[in-house]
Amino acid sequence: MVFMNDDEEFIIMNVRTRFNDKKRAFTQLVKSSKALDNAFKQYKNVIMITITIPHIFPLVIPIKDKGRIIGFIPLQDSIITKLKKNMESWIRKMWNDEDKKKKDIKVFTAYEYHRDYTLHLHIYVFGIPYLIDWSRKFGRKKENAFIYYFRKYNIPIPKELKEKYGIQSLQELKEKLDKEELSVDDKTLLSKYIFTALLDMWLQKILTRFGSVLRINLLEAYLRYKEKERLQGPINDIHQIKNGKWTGKPPKDSVIEYSSGACYRKVLSPKQYALKYVIKMVYAIAQGVSIEEKDQAKVYGYWLFGKRFNSYSPSLIPKESKEKMKESYWHFVGVFRKLDLPDYIMDNILLDFT
Repeated sequence: MVFMNDDEEFIIMNVRTRFNDKKRAFTQLVKSSKALDNAFKQYKNVIMITITIPHIFPLVIPIKDKGRIIGFIPLQDSIITKLKKNMESWIRKMWNDEDKKKKDIKVFTAYEYHRDYTLHLHIYVFGIPYLIDWSRKFGRKKENAFIYYFRKYNIPIPKELKEKYGIQSLQELKEKLDKEELSVDDKTLLSKYIFTALLDMWLQKILTRFGSVLRINLLEAYLRYKEKERLQGPINDIHQIKNGKWTGKPPKDSVIEYSSGACYRKVLSPKQYALKYVIKMVYAIAQGVSIEEKDQAKVYGYWLFGKRFNSYSPSLIPKESKEKMKESYWHFVGVFRKLDLPDYIMDNILLDFT
């Protein structure tokens, strides 16, 4: 950057961003880490939802003026951001109905790019034990939440429940629910079917609206893709977290396995999982190393599309904390063999430069 004063004297300096400045990159990591620490301290129950949209739409749409490109519309980002907004509104409405005390729900979203620059979101919803409030009654008939949604959106009975219990109709499903014969895993499966149907409905409305403005038939492309791949709706994944730890199976890509003379297996904690690509970027900047080709899209996507590494509810870092926030001091602990690191270190690793 070049600046000039009234005497036509110049100052030049490097352009500093979170992509090339060590301090700014590390500050991003510290803030994100602090927000997650505060959230996990405040909330025992957390749901992590992963959503993605298929790479069948243009990543960006060029804006032209007299045949010249003057800008771009980030189509992929716009679609998935709107989808996330609809999802958050639905969750807040689900847990903050008029008959109950309102829940203080906070959200932390980690953005992640695939190798083909497809964006997907890991959304941590703090303050709810599960996605759907099973205790609520819905509609005029005051139906069970599952029955209400399955009936309203004509959702098919999951084949897993058909095979396990022989359930063939909503009435049979209702009887099983009334008798409390379904396990937590069964209810989680039902929740996933409902959630996928809702994502599908929201996405179709978004594509219709965006398509009409851009004069592109986005909806038709999505419906053809869905039929071809035999999908119920957008791919998504749901994981429960309690007291800062995964409940049940963690995400597949949170498990790291390799062998260096002895088998080594590590499961990233929910916090480490949310920060993994921020850490990768900070490491690359700090060490000045090149990114492997297979990971380039996963790292450079943030720079290419001007995307944050993550976003979170502002109240997770109160204003006074922001003003006092400073970089941590690091103290020497000791030298260990990689496979002999104590649990208290393994469970709290922020950066791994090995």
